[in-house]
Amino acid sequence: MNCLPLVSYLVLLLNSALGSLPAPVNVTVDSVNFYHVLRWAPGPRTPAGTRYKVFRKEGRKLKRLFTSRMTLMKLSLSPPNEEFILMVQAFYNRTLTSDPSTVRFTPYTDTVIDPPDLSLVGCGTCIHINVSMPKAGVDIHSFYFPVYRVVYQKRQGKEMTYDTDDRTFTLRNLQRGTEYCVQVHPVISLNRNTAPSDRKCVFTSAVETSRGPLIVGTVVAVAIVVGGLLTALVCFLYQTGFICKLKAVLPRGPVVGNTPV
Repeated sequence: MNCLPLVSYLVLLLNSALGSLPAPVNVTVDSVNFYHVLRWAPGPRTPAGTRYKVFRKEGRKLKRLFTSRMTLMKLSLSPPNEEFILMVQAFYNRTLTSDPSTVRFTPYTDTVIDPPDLSLVGCGTCIHINVSMPKAGVDIHSFYFPVYRVVYQKRQGKEMTYDTDDRTFTLRNLQRGTEYCVQVHPVISLNRNTAPSDRKCVFTSAVETSRGPLIVGTVVAVAIVVGGLLTALVCFLYQTGFICKLKAVLPRGPVVGNTPV
């Protein structure tokens, strides 16, 4: 019996089945602070109950990472300085999409770094600043060694810049008792997906007032209090008879008067 027509029919039927299941679309990796999420959307006319296989391409081999009915999945990608080729394939009732959807992703260049947080403390004619990078899958400061571009200005003043490699530093030679606003932008040569911090404002120190009036006021207040106490003391001594009352003089012997006869 000649089986060639039957084999040809089965091959055509298989090809038709493979091509009938639409491939996933909009395959992307959303990554913030080295926390990665792979996302995709079902292709047009994808039947309900379709499942998805996710692969990582390693040379000529495909390493399956997981199988899921969902259209998103958290990823743990290491090392972060390596490019990853990720592929998503749909399957339903033993039917696979013939051409998986592919996305290329390199964590250390593609992840988005959230803005840092600032802590400001005035110190007379200076401001102490501490920069806190966001919590991430790696230590961002140690991994990238960014340059912190500091932009600062006083109210209605000229904007000034200062670059440093340190997360803790001090702006010096500022005007005493003046409010300054500060913003810091981490600059990373290998990753342009950074953003500046919020602007924060702080006074260098409280404005010192002249001590002359304070000293004079203190002396006057003390004098009034002392004077009042002395007056009260004198009145008390007078009332009790210790002062201001003369003692009666008593005769030292008998007094003999002339009695008329």
